[in-house]
Amino acid sequence: LGCQKEELNIADNPANGGNSQKANTVAVVNERTSVTSNFTVDGVVGNYKGEINQVKMNGNKKPSVPNRIVKITPNSSNKFNLSVDGFSIGKMPADLTINIKGLTLNSDGTFSGSFSNGVNLLLTDYPANIRGKFFKKDNATKVEFTLESSGTYLLFVNFDASVHFDTY
Repeated sequence: LGCQKEELNIADNPANGGNSQKANTVAVVNERTSVTSNFTVDGVVGNYKGEINQVKMNGNKKPSVPNRIVKITPNSSNKFNLSVDGFSIGKMPADLTINIKGLTLNSDGTFSGSFSNGVNLLLTDYPANIRGKFFKKDNATKVEFTLESSGTYLLFVNFDASVHFDTY
């Protein structure tokens, strides 16, 4: 009934000096129905170009790292590997690499996990906690995730790092 009343109001008050063709045009507001995408490992395998942002090292914000490639490779039926080639954060003495194996992909595109050796710095592996999701935008699959890691390198230098990745 509300829609009928709306249409009557539009017809009673024609736009553009009585141009009835435009007066009866009804704009549909984006009413997204809840559509569940079924994400599969085969469907998300590939390279995703984006930016490492929201970078924090020992509680201090650091500059974003643009033009990074996240590589997604298959691991098993509903598991995948996620890797990012070396990049530098702040004044770290070497590049940090991300290499997580065996992330479980949920059918809604989400993933999370804790891994004992997901980050590498100076030939040493460090633990990583990751949470993220694959999603559809502009008919393309995109990925975003947040990764946290901490440890001690060079025997006495502690670090606590957090980064976020967004697909371009």
